[in-house]
Amino acid sequence: MKKLIVVGGPTASGKTTLAIKCAQNLEGELINADSVQIYKGLTIGSNKGNLSLIRNEVVCGRTIPVYELEKSGVPGHLFDICDPDELFDVAHYKKLADEVILSIQNKDMHPILVGGTGLYIDAVIKNYDLSSKTYDASLRKELESSSVGELQDRLQSLKPGLLESLNNS
Repeated sequence: MKKLIVVGGPTASGKTTLAIKCAQNLEGELINADSVQIYKGLTIGSNKGNLSLIRNEVVCGRTIPVYELEKSGVPGHLFDICDPDELFDVAHYKKLADEVILSIQNKDMHPILVGGTGLYIDAVIKNYDLSSKTYDASLRKELESSSVGELQDRLQSLKPGLLESLNNS
């Protein structure tokens, strides 16, 4: 089975161009790991580039598009998969990415994870267990109405020292 290749880095650093070249030379397909590029209609500022629909696939019971990237002949997965007002988090992303990676490997091709959202990349390569996480609408509403200071105080009470360590790294 072909190993996962990861191309990560900051915005506008040439990740997609490098990943496309890797895919062309190594027989691979790209998997988007950018938390903005998963959303339909958020094209300006997200640098999705030139996407041409190849086909639709069913992944985890969801129909998602597969695009040719930059007229390169390289398929790209997990671009434009949800509406901006849709609830989508790292648990959803990891579940989809894991299935797409396995599908690419089953074709004896290299899956190439490319993007700048470190949490998405970490969730995949470190195999985060997100299966038991549930969405709590009331907690989200409470947190959204909290000030930054209130959120920091809450974090301090839950995990003493964590806020300070985050601000020193």
